[in-house]
This record gives sequence, structure tokens and C-alpha cells, in this order.
Amino acid sequence: MHGPKHRKFLRLAGFAGAGAVAFAVDQSVLQGLTLAGMQPQNARLISIFTAIIVAWQLNRRVFESQTGAGIIGQIAELGRYFASALAARAVDYCAFLLILPLLRHMEADHFGPQARLALAAAAGALAGGILGYVLFERLVFGTRAARGKPDGPPS
Repeated sequence: MHGPKHRKFLRLAGFAGAGAVAFAVDQSVLQGLTLAGMQPQNARLISIFTAIIVAWQLNRRVFESQTGAGIIGQIAELGRYFASALAARAVDYCAFLLILPLLRHMEADHFGPQARLALAAAAGALAGGILGYVLFERLVFGTRAARGKPDGPPS
């Protein structure tokens, strides 16, 4: 049987994989909307929301959600996930807004507008991802005891 460090590593690797998929969804929506003429700031808000829903479904498996199949438990878990994800994505979005203007000064020969968007979004996603991992592990998918609830069946 594997020890706690091995499980933690597998969880972190799974979180990174789920994050990569969510980032691909995020980028697809962001790039598509900006190419269709939407302002990057508005497109990013829509792409973040879409990626949150995808990431929740993936992270339920990564963190071995203890919620069970009940609809009430899943709704409560989604609420905790969404609140935690919004905090992490707020960090993501602020980093994106700070970095995007800096990247506009990069030479157009090397990085076009879509590449600069992707770089700014990646930097934001990394910043938000660090916070997200901690929040998801402790507040959303952690043990009931870690969330301040006694052991027992999920509520």
C-alpha cells in the first residue's frame, strides 16, 4: 500500500492534469470569443466560468470526493467548489489584467496578439492554481473533520 506522500503526489499530479484540461477549455473559449470580436477582458470572464465547471467534474475524481451520489450533497460541494474557484480565479484574473498590458510591448515578430493572450492567461492560471489547490484540498474535497464536521455519513 502506498503512503500519504505518494497519495499526495498522485493527487497533485491529477490536479495538474485536470488543470491542464480546464486550461485548454479556457483557452479555446477565450481565443474563440476574441477572434469573434469580443474584448479580451469580457471573453476571459466567460472562459473562466466555463473552465470552472469542467474542472469541478474532473477534480471530483482527483480528490476522491466523499459527497456521494445525493443531489443535495453534490450541490453543496459545487457551492464550496465554486466559491473556492472564484477566489482562485480572482487571483488568476487580476494577474491576467496586470500581465496583459506588459506583454503588449513585446515584439510583434515573435508573439502575435493571440500568443500574448495565451501567455497572460497561463501566468494567471498558474497564480490562481496554487491558491485553488489549497482551497480545494482543504475546503471542498478534504475530510469532514478538516471542514469542521465530525466523522460520519456525508450531509
